[in-house]
Amino acid sequence: MIFCPGRVSDETLDSLRNFFKGFRAQITEMRPKDHDKMMATIQVVPHLKTMLMAEVLRDQKVDMKKILKSASPIYKLELDIMGRMYAQNTEMYASIITHNPQSLKIIKSLKKNISIYERAIANSDGEAIVKRLTKTKKFFGSFVKKAFKESQRIISFMQRW
Repeated sequence: MIFCPGRVSDETLDSLRNFFKGFRAQITEMRPKDHDKMMATIQVVPHLKTMLMAEVLRDQKVDMKKILKSASPIYKLELDIMGRMYAQNTEMYASIITHNPQSLKIIKSLKKNISIYERAIANSDGEAIVKRLTKTKKFFGSFVKKAFKESQRIISFMQRW
C-alpha cells in the first residue's frame, strides 16, 4: 500500500495506517510526485511494452495458435500477460498511460532506445547490441541472478501443467 499524505490530518493518516496494518499491508509513504514517477516505471513501461508487442503481432498478422505451439515457456508467459491485458478494461490501461505526467518522458526514452537498436540492426552491429546489453546488465547488478532464479521457479511451475 502506498500512502501519499496530502490533504488529511495526521489523525486520519494514523487511523488509515493502523487499519491497513491490521491486514498486514506493507505501507510505503511517498510524495505524490515521487509516486507518479514510480508508477511510470511500474505501470506505464510494462503496459506500453505489452501493447507494443501486441501491435507488432497484429501488424505481422501472427497466427496465435501457431505461435503458442512454438513458444518457449517464458515467451508463453509474455503472451499470457498480453492476453491478460486485453481481457481487461482497455480504458483503464489508456487512463494509466495518458494521465501519468511521466508518460511522455517514458515514450521519448523508448523512441531513443528503439532508434539505437534500429541503427545497430541496420548496420548488422551485434557488438553494439552486446555493449548495450552488458551495460544494462551491470546496471541491474545482483538483481539479475535473483530474477533468473525467480523466473526459473515460475517456468518450472508452468511446465507442470
